Formats: sequence, C-alpha cells, structure tokens
Amino acid sequence: MSALGLYFEATGLTAAWLADDGAVSVKRLSFDAAETELADWLQAAGSRIGAAFAAEFRLRTIEFPFTQPGKIRQVLPMQLEDHLPAAAVTFEQQVHIGKIDERGLAVVQLLAKADLEWARSSLLALTPNARTFEADALMMSESMASDPNQVAVWVTSQTTTLVRRHAFGPLTAVSVPIGAARLADAGARANLAARLRGLLPEAPATLYIDGEAEGVKALADIVRTICPNALIETAAETADNYATRVAVAAADRAVQRKRPQWNLAPRRPLLSPELVKSGLLPAIGAPLAIAIFFTIVATVSGTRKLHVEADANRSEMTAIFERNFPRTRIVDPLRQMQAVVDRAGNKAAAGAAGKVIDGLADFHDRITDASNIALAELRTSTGNWTLRGDAPDYGGVERIKSAIESSPTFTDVRVQRAEQTVDKSAIRFSLAWSEKP
Repeated sequence: MSALGLYFEATGLTAAWLADDGAVSVKRLSFDAAETELADWLQAAGSRIGAAFAAEFRLRTIEFPFTQPGKIRQVLPMQLEDHLPAAAVTFEQQVHIGKIDERGLAVVQLLAKADLEWARSSLLALTPNARTFEADALMMSESMASDPNQVAVWVTSQTTTLVRRHAFGPLTAVSVPIGAARLADAGARANLAARLRGLLPEAPATLYIDGEAEGVKALADIVRTICPNALIETAAETADNYATRVAVAAADRAVQRKRPQWNLAPRRPLLSPELVKSGLLPAIGAPLAIAIFFTIVATVSGTRKLHVEADANRSEMTAIFERNFPRTRIVDPLRQMQAVVDRAGNKAAAGAAGKVIDGLADFHDRITDASNIALAELRTSTGNWTLRGDAPDYGGVERIKSAIESSPTFTDVRVQRAEQTVDKSAIRFSLAWSEKP
C-alpha cells in the first residue's frame, strides 16, 4: 500500500513516497516549494501520511512505591522538576502510567513547546491528514535491541539525543541542543562530551550512533573518549541519507495497523482545507446563518406555544377534577384523573364478570337433565349469548327456548336454526338471546 512520509527540520522538508511495489522516491524541499512540489503525492496518499520532526525532547521513566494512577498523577509534577532544564510551562507533556512488580511507573515524554508548535504548524500548512507525527530520534530508536545495556545516540543538524532502554522495557531519552552543525567547533564538542558523560551509564556494552553524516564521525570520536571499552557501531547504511530513512520510516508507520505510542498528530479540522480554499463558505455563510437563525426562532416560538397549550390543558383538567371531586386535594390533576378512570374501568370489568356468572347459574338451573339435549357450544360476548347443540325432537328445541325466556336475566330469545341431522336421529339447533339491561 502506497504512503507518504514527511520529515520536518529547521532547514527544510524531506518527503519520501513509498509505492505499492516498495519503490521509494525522495524529494528534499524548502517549505515554500513543498505545497506545489508535493501536490500529486499528497492527493494520491489521502490519509496515508506519516510525519516526523526534529526536536529537543526528553523521555523519562519514573518509579513510585505505589501503583494508584490518581496518586501517581498527583505527585508526578514534583518528581518531574528534577528532570526539567527549564520551567514546566515550556514543555508539552504526554504521560503513560503503568506498573511492574507492585511498583508504579510513569513514562513521560517532554517536548519543547516551541519545537512542537513550529513542527505542527508546518505540518498543518501542508496537510491536515497525517496519521502519525513523532519525534525523529524516538521513532527511529524503536528499532533498538532489547538489551538494557545498549545505548543509542542520534545526531541531527540541531540536536544530539541519547536513548537507553530499561531492563523492563521503556526507554529513557534525553536531547541536547548541540547538533552536527556545531560539532566542528571545539568548544561545542567539549560541551557535548561533558553532557554525554553525565548521561551515559557507567559501562555501556554497546553504543549505536546514527544521524547525519557530518555529525556521526565527530560524535563517534567524542563517545570513544568517554567510553573507551564500549563497542561502538554506526548505521549500517551510509549516514548521509538519515533524513531519507526517517521519512521512509514515517511512511511505513502510516500504513501500520498499530499506531505509535507517542503519536502527536494534530486532530483533523471539522472543515476540510479544500472547502475553505474553494471560497464556498463565504458564499453560503450568510444564507446558512439566516436559515439557522429562523430555525432557532421557530423552535423557540413553537416550544413556548406548546408550554402555553400545556398550561391551558392543565387548568382545564384541574377545573374538571374540582367539579367532580370537590373534596380531593389536587396535586397532579392528569395523574389523579387517570387513576380515577383506571379504578372505574376495573369496577366495570368486575361488574361484567359478575353478570356472566349470574347468567350461567340461571341457565344451569333452567336447562335440566330432563331436557335431554347434547350441548355443543355456549358462548357469550358483550351481553349476547349463543347456544348450539342437538335435541331429540322439535319439541325439545321449543322447551329449551321457553325455559330461557322464563329467566329474569335474559330477553329476546330466538331460534336461529333447527333441522334434522343427516341420519334423522336428532334436531340440530342454534339459539341466541341477550341479557336484560
């Protein structure tokens, strides 16, 4: 999958296009020419853009005798004071909290705000679609072996960064604002040697040096004087393409499924830059604002109208309730009225059930075994009754009809059907009647 990698330095921009077949194309550009020269790559890459920047930073792992994240965050600012060369407000902080062997850990990345703001504004001026945005030395140092005695030193044009891996995993990194551009000066070399001597462990087994070509050799000479017994290795590739390797690594990270831990990519804007540059927003802004205004006015007025209608309905219900239940204290007329209706419905349902039971008892008393009928169906619904069955003869049907008519409960008894069965052994009949009001 193709991707674009960008590496921002104070002196310019390096862009690396990683094609689908693995081929790499590189451009070294000034910031003024970047937007024009990279237009095709930016459009083809879409959101598959990774970026890195050169910056002074520190990465510290601080241990605590407790593991509660809240407590660690509370005391962390005081612990960081020993690791800051300037006021805390001049640094951008990112913190990851964890634990190991019942000890709390806070891994803190500290970036000079001036460097980060410059790099982020340079990135946003070119594209808002970067997926990853990382400090270069920290990104490249992730390829270090897991040997805790290994130390890597990265030199760019402006900074030298020492990175050390701990036995339990996290890195510690410290940047010094002395880069390859100043290592030709004897005083700068002596200053860097003194700083590295305080940062390096007592007896590092291996020292790995990488960075820009003009600084790698001078840095190797400085490190040999500090750690004469350490094994010193330099980048396997020629160091003069360090910026290219950073840009290619950034492009590769843009297509990785796992995002980097220290991702500083700016959030995408709500409005795309293309839409802003098109000039459509000023054209549609005024009509859109007017439409939104009238929508808000209509919503507010509609809401007020609903409140007025609700208050009027409440007053009317209160008046109805007071007329029908003058001795009842009114709290919520709607709920109280609903409770009255529910009780009345339950009472009506109970009365209807009682009438059905009374009707069944009356029917049982009047239709005796002497009637000699075979009852097939007896049904009642909303005061209407239906009886179906077989009688020995037409006289039996008439006797049943007369018995039901003599009941004080029933009225309007009528024969719906009366005919002989196929074998002429009985009269099949159907009677219907109603309950008296």
